[in-house]
Amino acid sequence: VSSAIAAIALLFCALTDDAAALAELRAMPERVAAQIDLSFAHGAPLPLTGFATATVIGRGVNYSTAREVALKIRELSGLFVEAYSTAELLHGPVAALTAGSPVIGVAPPGPAFANVVETLLEARRRGEAAVLGHQVRVGNADCGYL
Repeated sequence: VSSAIAAIALLFCALTDDAAALAELRAMPERVAAQIDLSFAHGAPLPLTGFATATVIGRGVNYSTAREVALKIRELSGLFVEAYSTAELLHGPVAALTAGSPVIGVAPPGPAFANVVETLLEARRRGEAAVLGHQVRVGNADCGYL
């Protein structure tokens, strides 16, 4: 996926002759390295080993990101990982969550942030491990990451 996105970005830069976009694209390797360092600066937020299932949640436009995160984890690990919108999760599937299995929230800053956090807190109250995508600022944009 990352190489496909990079190829599309490079094509955009070539087609539009956008020097600023090309400079941003060239800065990506350093930004990715910095993000990896930041992600592990304080260790993993939870011990994410020893589980067979996981759930990824999002709300609004970030629901599609949650679905993609779940799909990629499933493809790479072979684990059973599903994605739900926060509203959908609380109307039934929440009963099927396995205690200790992670519920991962995709929650960049914006209107849905509080709703995703509240749903993660509800999952934690029910005994599931809850992980919130951390908030980070890249350039002029606020972005979420896991």
